[in-house]
Amino acid sequence: MAPANLRVGLLQRHKTTPYSNKPITEPPKKLSLLSLSPELRNCIYSHAAHEPLFFTYPQNGKATHKRQFEKDPLNPRKKLTTIPFLGLTQTCILLRTEFRPLWLATHRVAFSCIPGYMRAFYPDDITSVMPSHILTRLESFHDTRCILQLWFRIDDLNDGSIMPLLKFRVRYPETKIMINNGDAGDLDPQNHIGYLTWFLNTSGEELDSWIRRKGIMDVRLDQQRHPNKLFIKLVVSRKQAGSLTPSIRCTSTQTMVYHIRTT
Repeated sequence: MAPANLRVGLLQRHKTTPYSNKPITEPPKKLSLLSLSPELRNCIYSHAAHEPLFFTYPQNGKATHKRQFEKDPLNPRKKLTTIPFLGLTQTCILLRTEFRPLWLATHRVAFSCIPGYMRAFYPDDITSVMPSHILTRLESFHDTRCILQLWFRIDDLNDGSIMPLLKFRVRYPETKIMINNGDAGDLDPQNHIGYLTWFLNTSGEELDSWIRRKGIMDVRLDQQRHPNKLFIKLVVSRKQAGSLTPSIRCTSTQTMVYHIRTT
């Protein structure tokens, strides 16, 4: 065994850097967000929720796909930024309880991103097969009294599906859906947006029952036929089309008409 003084010398050498005789100090511990006081956490939440969500969305999938193949050295393609602070909404139980409602309430969701938004924050695969304590915990993360703010462009009114929104409203009837008009171009669809907001919130118990029973396959928008009318197309099977009542088959409210299309 080595002498005691030699063992001390070897130990001291391990505690120093190769280029300095000063002992290595431990790095300072990082301050955890969850260890902060509720007041400081609220300040951080307010700052994180201040960044508008819809500025990070692409205009639509086709435009994004097209830009990927355009290579112009004079005009380099701008990289799409990620949705700000999205990870904080899914980190842990505490943040999902404290930060997620604030984050959802202060952002508008682009129409093209609604399906992914629903899958992330309001998944429909929560079934009664799960244990009761898991169902209770998952449902506690859903703010059923919130206002779902959406962002539409004029192009979204042409053959856009609103079925995910109708299913969401049937599942959470206490939630209010608000549509804020985005970049509409030369044509101002404010009337269409207003009536579409009304339809999504008060479409009628009969249509809701068809959605619950999965009697309607899809509900799509159509503005291409007439600039002053917004058609709402109910896509059903030919077998089920005959059982629709006249109130659903032909109903008009100023600029809105229900139209049946069978598949």
